[in-house]
Amino acid sequence: MQKYHLFTFMRKHSFLILPAFILFLNISFSCGESFDEKEPEIIDLQNIEIYNLNNAGEEPVIVEDNTPIPQEAYAIRIRPIPQQKLSENGYYQLYDKITRIEVIDISNNVDISEYFRIIPNQYSSGNTELSEYNVYIFNGYPADIDIALLTFLKAGEQRFAISLILESGRKLSAVTPITTLY
Repeated sequence: MQKYHLFTFMRKHSFLILPAFILFLNISFSCGESFDEKEPEIIDLQNIEIYNLNNAGEEPVIVEDNTPIPQEAYAIRIRPIPQQKLSENGYYQLYDKITRIEVIDISNNVDISEYFRIIPNQYSSGNTELSEYNVYIFNGYPADIDIALLTFLKAGEQRFAISLILESGRKLSAVTPITTLY
């Protein structure tokens, strides 16, 4: 009598068995390798691009043509340029890791790195110190590194030389466009 009820149930609800079986197969095949378990492809940096930012709003905005920026809202965007072309779905790690970010005031030839902090993003390790920046992973395309000015400098036109110091001692440098801080 028990077998009869099971057979009747299966016959009445057979439309549910096929989707359940397909769902089971889909889950079992997709559990093999998750994104977090995937080994990163090792890449190297070729260069950097630098942009002045106005960080006064909800999101930092790139400022061009020497538009004045309030000092309390000044930030710099560092865009790492990899040697290889990267795919959208790739998972990458730097071969030669960034160990420090250096900021030089060009007009006075002074290292002012201590006056800047990293604005955290999903790729940073949570550490905001430029002197201890040692983790950088790409997920798809390279993530920008935004650094914010924490103190007041002399008002007026400014230019800064930005360098990424790599583990090997190699230095990637670029100069910010002229900006007027007030």
